[in-house]
Amino acid sequence: MEDRETIRNLNDQNIGPSKILEYLSIVHGGKDNLHFRRRDVSNMISIDNRKLLGRDVDSTMLHFQRRQESDPEFFYAVEADEDGFVKHIF
Repeated sequence: MEDRETIRNLNDQNIGPSKILEYLSIVHGGKDNLHFRRRDVSNMISIDNRKLLGRDVDSTMLHFQRRQESDPEFFYAVEADEDGFVKHIF
């Protein structure tokens, strides 16, 4: 849990997965002492970002709906992935 929080905090500071992994390997005394890889760090960041996007998407969708009410020519479309997460907004 402590590593997850560190990963989140470093990601919030725009530090990439490779640098985060490098930092954690120093903290834990080497890469051999880590129970995860760079891919795991990237996946965690991606999942966390998608969760945040859900809230952002809700407010964006509300804005688009209101905009479309006031401007009938305004168009938007949303495409979701297989898990129901927003994949594209047009």
